[in-house]
Amino acid sequence: MLSSDPSLTERMIIMVSWNDLFTFVIMLMAILTYIDTHRKHKK
Repeated sequence: MLSSDPSLTERMIIMVSWNDLFTFVIMLMAILTYIDTHRKHKK
């Protein structure tokens, strides 16, 4: 089923990896902001 259209499969894999990367960056930014605000509150 997947071998019938390899370009579609490749596109799907690229989309998934970009989506994962995007989610990872957002999570990283959220964690950094969270830590930064907690550090400011402690001072």
